[in-house]
Amino acid sequence: MLVDGLQTHVINPLVFPKMAYDTQRDLVPITLMGAVQHILVSHPSLPVRTTRDLIVLARSRPNEIAYATFGTDTMPHLAGELFQQLTGTRLLHVPYKSN
Repeated sequence: MLVDGLQTHVINPLVFPKMAYDTQRDLVPITLMGAVQHILVSHPSLPVRTTRDLIVLARSRPNEIAYATFGTDTMPHLAGELFQQLTGTRLLHVPYKSN
């Protein structure tokens, strides 16, 4: 069985408290198959060129600067939440809405 280790083993038990299995008891890690890098980008019309510029702008405009992800509780969403905690900013999360 191939699963996204971090998503399945760390996030899902916190999001779904009544799972059919216990990830720590029922599954055993075999090997790390890869790592994912995240990249921070902005639209050219946003007046930022560095991460510091983004932090300064976001602090001056709480909940006005949006960041998009492919869904709530996904790694990009959690990375955005961590970014906010580490920088003292408040961004607007816009998750992709599937069919």
